[in-house]
Amino acid sequence: MDYHEKSYIDKLIHSRWDFIYGDAHGIAYLLDPRYMGNGMSLNLKDELEEFIWSYYSLGAEVANEKVKESMFNQYHEFQVTVLKLRESSKSYMYQRLMAGTHKVLDWWAVKDNWPELRKLAMRIFSLVPSGAESERNFSTEGFIHTKLRNRLSADKVAKLNAIKTNAHAFRNYECVNVVDDIDDIDDIEDHETIDSDTEKTI
Repeated sequence: MDYHEKSYIDKLIHSRWDFIYGDAHGIAYLLDPRYMGNGMSLNLKDELEEFIWSYYSLGAEVANEKVKESMFNQYHEFQVTVLKLRESSKSYMYQRLMAGTHKVLDWWAVKDNWPELRKLAMRIFSLVPSGAESERNFSTEGFIHTKLRNRLSADKVAKLNAIKTNAHAFRNYECVNVVDDIDDIDDIEDHETIDSDTEKTI
């Protein structure tokens, strides 16, 4: 392999990595007892650990230093505990985790020693690594932007898609009372079509 081929492959790998990587991946790698950030660059590890310690104070008007200190201590205790488990063969669950017969989510589900850190870990390891949701969005857009509705702007299609996808979450809120008689996205579009035709007639 010559220099140009190696350079091309390195560039390709880095571009693919930048495309697929998200901070959730890095945090999961740090909070996974099997790895705990093994081999991660120091700069990235420092950045992610700072996020973990600040997790409960992010978005607050005043940063809560006590919460940050608590997260720091729990993260440190987590690391110390896992290192001890690696040296000992007494932990059945850790052995099962290393053997691949237990999930990381199961391991964290019973770790109530670190309540705040556990909430973050449960949130991270509950994420579903699937493209099914994006495929559903494509299907919904196909129903909305049909041959008969091919003049809908991309912005309007995106808004209608968001309404269709998230409507069930707002069924119990007062904001849906504005459209009490509209139960389906097609009804919404029909109303818009009627309104636009009326405006043109006037």
